[in-house]
Amino acid sequence: MITVSYEAQRADQQVELLYLEEVLKRDLEPPPTQAHRPSFYLMVLYTAGSGEHLVDDRRHPCRRGSLIFVAPGQAQALPTDPTIRGRMLLFTPQAVEAARLLSGPLESSGVLDHRLHPPLTSLEEPEVARLERLTDLIAEESAAVEEGIRQDVLLHLFTVWILLSQRYRQARGQQQSGLPYLEFRRFLKLLDQRRRESRNASDYAHWLGISPRQLRRITSRVAGLSPKDLIDREIVLEIKRWLLQPGVPLKRIASELGFEGPEALVKYFRRCTGETPGAWRQSQESES
Repeated sequence: MITVSYEAQRADQQVELLYLEEVLKRDLEPPPTQAHRPSFYLMVLYTAGSGEHLVDDRRHPCRRGSLIFVAPGQAQALPTDPTIRGRMLLFTPQAVEAARLLSGPLESSGVLDHRLHPPLTSLEEPEVARLERLTDLIAEESAAVEEGIRQDVLLHLFTVWILLSQRYRQARGQQQSGLPYLEFRRFLKLLDQRRRESRNASDYAHWLGISPRQLRRITSRVAGLSPKDLIDREIVLEIKRWLLQPGVPLKRIASELGFEGPEALVKYFRRCTGETPGAWRQSQESES
């Protein structure tokens, strides 16, 4: 999967606003409508038209009021319809850390953890209008000639954007809080770090310093799934991200994800999904 790096117009700029229709016209490699993995965060507020936005293994129908969130490392592809309109907010992990220093609620909310809420949030018209006004302010401040406190103003505007996104998700029951939720996030972070080493739930309980039974209670309460189900879900999703790039051999994917070989990967993928990696890849190619 091709990884796309963050390249703002100004070297010190950690937050950038782009217009979707302009991005779709650019001669980029890879094209933004082809699956790729950004190394930065992005949120897209769709303001007119309709299309499908690919995030990982699912295409999300988008129209005015659709808010899409993509985290670093996820696979994504923009809609192919050149008439669609939207506003794209690109930001770095450094911007997120700075925003967390400004906002206590943001620190513990998990609003930017893509595994804790769906990529798509459908907004009501007043919510869309508020985010549009906010992006207008971000655009004005980004274009300011004088340096002064421009970066500080941008950071505060960005923090407001994230907090509003958090409010809208919470209003739709897309976010949770409390101790089990925080422990659940610890488990997911550990899974990111050590999924090549083990697909055994008891190993993760040991690394977390809790019993397998405690881990099962946490994941069942927050996600309604067992630890093993969550481990398999995350690993299958990562396999699918690799499969979205044409021509990447199974041998390489198996090596990247800690499988003994392509045969072991095929067996695991089929057990979890009911189909082979090759069949899943073909189904995605036929849809694109």
